[in-house]
Amino acid sequence: LPLLSRQQPAWADLADRLEGLLASAALPADRLELEIDEDLLLYDADRGGAGVAALKRRGLRLAMQGFGHGPTSLRGLRMDVLTTLKLGRELLQAVPDDRQASALLGAIIALARDLGLRVVAEGAESEPQLAFLRERGCSAVQGFMSCPPLPADACTGWLQATLKTARPEATPRLSSAAG
Repeated sequence: LPLLSRQQPAWADLADRLEGLLASAALPADRLELEIDEDLLLYDADRGGAGVAALKRRGLRLAMQGFGHGPTSLRGLRMDVLTTLKLGRELLQAVPDDRQASALLGAIIALARDLGLRVVAEGAESEPQLAFLRERGCSAVQGFMSCPPLPADACTGWLQATLKTARPEATPRLSSAAG
């Protein structure tokens, strides 16, 4: 979800509000990961980067959401506030059948991992895509292969079961073993 728009630059207020909400819920800050669109992260960086830095100082994990959707800048990967890179589904659509798409996605995953980022692929829809991602060290997936669409009551049960076994970096894991 986009966290803020350019018309809502209340980053410091957001950081304070989130810190209070986490404290009232007795939830450690590192259990919450905020997904922020790449263009908003770069917008903040162009203005000194104080907004996302305030979130990071409070221990929140930050994910660049939708990388590869539309124009993408490698500059965003250099932001030391990021913990996760979420790859847009557009990068995965032709994988593994298209050699160029596969080479590009493999290189992006390797680069992100070399930068110490957790990598989540959005839109994994097939076993060959999962195998490709697993072989290249992708951390997690979002899509039909990790959890198909569910009605609200089933979603609540799935979420509760997932949270019981979740690690701090938890999103549905990309391993064939439980855990």
